[in-house]
Amino acid sequence: MIVNTRTGQFEIPGEHDLISRSLQAYGEWAQQEIDRLAAFIHDSDTVIDAGAFIGTHSRAFSELVGADGHVHAFEPSRRTLPFLQSNAQSADFPNITVHGFGLGETAETKRFVFEDANLGASHAVEDTADADDSIEIRRLDDAGLDKVDFIKADVEGMEISLLKGAQALIEKSRPVIYLELNTLDTGVESLAWARQHGYLVHGLAADPFNPANHNLLPTIAQMCSCTFQVSRNRGP
Repeated sequence: MIVNTRTGQFEIPGEHDLISRSLQAYGEWAQQEIDRLAAFIHDSDTVIDAGAFIGTHSRAFSELVGADGHVHAFEPSRRTLPFLQSNAQSADFPNITVHGFGLGETAETKRFVFEDANLGASHAVEDTADADDSIEIRRLDDAGLDKVDFIKADVEGMEISLLKGAQALIEKSRPVIYLELNTLDTGVESLAWARQHGYLVHGLAADPFNPANHNLLPTIAQMCSCTFQVSRNRGP
């Protein structure tokens, strides 16, 4: 399915996935987050998009770095990789390289569990019978990159593993690093890593559904707020 979005036409997996539904309704996904990250990404930069999914952030980063920059998009899932490849090819700038593997501390094969209601939250696990698919993990230090200016990692609990596998490149380039953290444990580990490696830490909280979205459609939060105000006005 093809939908029109803030960054042009986008191919999505289907109607039941959370990010796909957001792209259909609002023409974007996590735009407030992207707008905040844009302050740290510049023309001609080299950007890593780890956990690129179908390419919403990759396409936005592609526009920010321009014709002289480059985006390396890493996505290990064979189910979503074709959509990322298609959306990378549709970008205004031919500056997105898609890598069909995940990033971690060591080269290995892991099993992958799909979250059908939110494919972007699918995650790697140890080799168990409950997993749906296998994925390849490699070190970012082995990807052949000379420098990196910005790393975005949405890797569902593998943040520290990714950083350990990118230690040489990080020490050489000292990029800005953005980690999406979903648990207290990964947050504590990441803060400890940042202190150990001399990084200043900032927190970012952003609504994934932007009230000023591309399609100018009211978000769920806006509609709930409106309903609340009406009910208050009718009260005693």
